[in-house]
Order: sequence, then C-alpha cells, then structure tokens
Amino acid sequence: MLAAQTGAVTLTFDGTARFGEVDSEAYRERVSAPCTDDGGRDEADADMTFRLEPTEQGTRVIIDTNLNLSGSVA
Repeated sequence: MLAAQTGAVTLTFDGTARFGEVDSEAYRERVSAPCTDDGGRDEADADMTFRLEPTEQGTRVIIDTNLNLSGSVA
C-alpha cells in the first residue's frame, strides 16, 4: 500500500513493490512500486532509493522518492 498526502487530501493505492538494483558496497537499494486506487481510475508509480548511512548514534536511512500520479488525482 502506498499513501500520498497533499495538503488535506490523502490518497491510498494498492500495488506490489519490486526490489531491483542492489549496491551492497554503497548500502543502497532501488525499489519500484506501480500502484492503482481501489476504483482503478488513478495510478501512482513510485521509484524509490533507500540508502544507509552511519551516524554516531547508529544508522540513518535516507529515502529518495520519485512519485508520478496519473488519472483524476493528477
């Protein structure tokens, strides 16, 4: 499930995340998640990169997301 919020509007989409490119040396992984809403009218396509970075307190997780919306929501 992917949830996106724009101002007072919250959108919920269902889909399956697919793990892709893994860079073990850089502690980075790419995930893509094509989704649709319950009514099938709107679509979201998320391309995310997760990266781990050491800190003094432990580990920081950095998430970069490219989200494309289509349908009436766009």
